[in-house]
Amino acid sequence: MKLAITILLSILLVRLIFRKMIDLPRFKGKSIIADSNIENLMPEDKFWELVSNSKRNSKGNYYVQCQLLREQLEALPSKEIISFNRTFIALMAGSYSFRLWEAAYALNGGCSDDCFEYFRSWLIAQGRNKFIGQIDTQESYFWSGEGIH
Repeated sequence: MKLAITILLSILLVRLIFRKMIDLPRFKGKSIIADSNIENLMPEDKFWELVSNSKRNSKGNYYVQCQLLREQLEALPSKEIISFNRTFIALMAGSYSFRLWEAAYALNGGCSDDCFEYFRSWLIAQGRNKFIGQIDTQESYFWSGEGIH
């Protein structure tokens, strides 16, 4: 049993190391928050533009991206900051699935409920195409290592 688990984890690690670096197709589908009961949401295009700007300017550093996003939000009026947060909450709720939790568990070698929350936050920070691609796809790209970066 231990050997089978070791082999499986080794295969996953090798696939992650030697993955294809591809971008997911541009999202053209139904909004994940369209059916949300949360009021006063920020328009998704604006939400994803803020996330995209922070990601682009962070040069791949997640902590720098979070700081840049914070600076962008601080420049907005309070109502827009609140609407950004509501949109974020709707996306977090919409991304709560066992399939995604399973992927997070496999990638992290375990995944508590707090860890899963951080994972979904990180996934949102990767941008619209990658986030929606993971949520909408039946087969997770995480298993193949495609589209993670």
